[in-house]
Amino acid sequence: MAESIVLERFPVSRRTTSSHALTRRRVYILPTRYGLLFGIMIVVMLIGGINYNNSMAYVLTFILSSMVMIGILHTYRNLAGLVLTAVQPEPVFREQTAAFPILIDNRNNEQRHAIEFQIRRRRSRFRPAELIASRNIDIPANALHTVSVPRRMQRRGRITCGQVAVCSTFPLGLFRAWAHFEHDRPCVVYPKPAGMRHLPEPVLVDHHDLTGPRSGTDDFVGFRAYRPGDASNSISWKHFARERDLQVKRFHGQGSMKLILDLDQAGNSSSIEHRLSQLCQWLLSAEQKGLMYGLDLGAVKLPADNGRQHLHRCLEALADYGDPRS
Repeated sequence: MAESIVLERFPVSRRTTSSHALTRRRVYILPTRYGLLFGIMIVVMLIGGINYNNSMAYVLTFILSSMVMIGILHTYRNLAGLVLTAVQPEPVFREQTAAFPILIDNRNNEQRHAIEFQIRRRRSRFRPAELIASRNIDIPANALHTVSVPRRMQRRGRITCGQVAVCSTFPLGLFRAWAHFEHDRPCVVYPKPAGMRHLPEPVLVDHHDLTGPRSGTDDFVGFRAYRPGDASNSISWKHFARERDLQVKRFHGQGSMKLILDLDQAGNSSSIEHRLSQLCQWLLSAEQKGLMYGLDLGAVKLPADNGRQHLHRCLEALADYGDPRS
């Protein structure tokens, strides 16, 4: 869903490096097929007025011609002046639809109508450009507006949206103004979670000096401050109920149950994608059960841990493994 925030005028932040201003040199305009038919009709009316020396035909022809000239200006101004910024999309799994957000800066007193964002597959020698996805929105005046352009992810890895066409035929539909915007923020696409194998059993790792929020259950040794990514079941909710900061329980014991996942455990399938899908399903299951789990992909080794951030690091390692396009 598109969202808008009404704001006062203020300088654009220099931290946004992928902003794209639609200046007059970047906005193109040409007549549509309806515009061409309308132009032919005006020429025929003018020839008829000259042939029959009909003043009413002259008046109607000149009125329609002036409407066309005004329509050109309004169609162009409907795009000119907008500033587009690519926003980092949220990660998705393969075969899901990713949303590529675009921040639209419309800091003037004019509302923009019927702005369409299109993603097209680049044309090749034997194939014309194909429309993949589109969104049509209105943009309020003096506002920041966010629109998300959907695209279905057919492979894993880091995939960019590519070139987005921003176009409009407002108000008469006789002319089409357009500009191109490069969305360069990649979307991390995880493997699709799938597989029939059961989650391997965790093993007991013996470390007498191992102390942590989930290491052993023999002796309670105190609390520590909460860090983002800590498991929710290790938080001391009694402390939180007393209006204190979030605290995490710490235990000291003889060892802890850990699960290290690798490609060999995922089966002997010749398809690396099937094995990565099995690992993806295991990671989600281990996080749901609150286990301490890690990942061993040869060149990439992640030690056992849990929490949302650890899960994201593991899934990101699966997304980047090898060449996703192979």
